[in-house]
Amino acid sequence: MDSILDREEHRPRRQIWERAMTTRAIQAYERTTREVCRSWIAKADSLRGEPLDSTTFAELIAYDNMGKVGFGYDLKTVEAGRRDHMLQKMHRIMAGYGQVGDLVWPLGVFQDLGIQGEGAELESLILAMADRTEQVSLDLLMLEVTD
Repeated sequence: MDSILDREEHRPRRQIWERAMTTRAIQAYERTTREVCRSWIAKADSLRGEPLDSTTFAELIAYDNMGKVGFGYDLKTVEAGRRDHMLQKMHRIMAGYGQVGDLVWPLGVFQDLGIQGEGAELESLILAMADRTEQVSLDLLMLEVTD
């Protein structure tokens, strides 16, 4: 019986991935990734020989690419050369999770009690991004229908 439930849960998730991995979608991702890489090259060029923290920029490139591909807009952290508010929050929260280790049950209790601290703010930021993405997706869907 568990396997039937698993399949039922899996089906809508698989359908989302199938839509996200069409040839047309992959071509859009490539264009977007190239844009992010070009912004990094421009940023590196603007430093005019100053030291560049490649570890930080590797993170910012991935983050900006996720913003453009996953949410439809530029988070501009590469251009700024530093983490934005949301990325800083994610780091602090993940550091807390790392300290908890395998003892995860308190996290569920904190969530049930509404004691989430930065987690609640991060969730609000993510939900706002998701809402904006949903609107962008609807706009793109309308373009596909008219094509």
